[in-house]
Amino acid sequence: KDFMQKLETDNSWAQDERKATAWAILENIDSKGIFHCPERFDMPDKLAEHTSQCKFRILNCTNDGCVASFCAIHTEKHDAVCPFKLLPCEQLCEQHVMRSEMDKHCGTVCPMKLTNCPFFRIGCETAFPQCSLDNHCSRFLQTHLMYVVKVITRQGDCVNDMDQRLQLLEKVQSLNELAGALDVKALTLITKEQESKINKLERDLKAQETRMKKLENDLRSRK
Repeated sequence: KDFMQKLETDNSWAQDERKATAWAILENIDSKGIFHCPERFDMPDKLAEHTSQCKFRILNCTNDGCVASFCAIHTEKHDAVCPFKLLPCEQLCEQHVMRSEMDKHCGTVCPMKLTNCPFFRIGCETAFPQCSLDNHCSRFLQTHLMYVVKVITRQGDCVNDMDQRLQLLEKVQSLNELAGALDVKALTLITKEQESKINKLERDLKAQETRMKKLENDLRSRK
């Protein structure tokens, strides 16, 4: 109450009083000294000596690019997560990489990144660090050549098989065309036979009509 009245009257808050109030609040809230240093010194030299080694002194991160500040007591905690800290490559190459770039390094440019053999698709299923590519190809040259020969042989067999199928299809097509031609000839013969029969019927009808007319004329002449 007295503090509020004085603040309203003087419209100010002295620095010493602010410090005293802050200390009182900290001591009540953080009685175990977890978040602040509880030490107090009357002599400036003692205070200076303690300040240089106080676990709550403010430090700046020493990793290039990091601007974080923290209490000395939290140095290890920050060091364990600092994204700018240089670490040995997780894949044991000779490089040191920032923690934030480690995944990218290991998945792209790291010489120890595992890669498949260039002949993987035709039989060589070996995986090795990409820096060992030349050594692997030299060591297994004959094996790779055998894989290539097998592939070429299979492709040759496939080509021969395709040629045989093509020839068979051509023969089938020729037979179909021949059968079609025979069908046309047979149809032509049948058509001609039918036309011949129709012509014969027409001739017979005309002959019948001629006979009928002759009979009619004979009957008329007799009357």
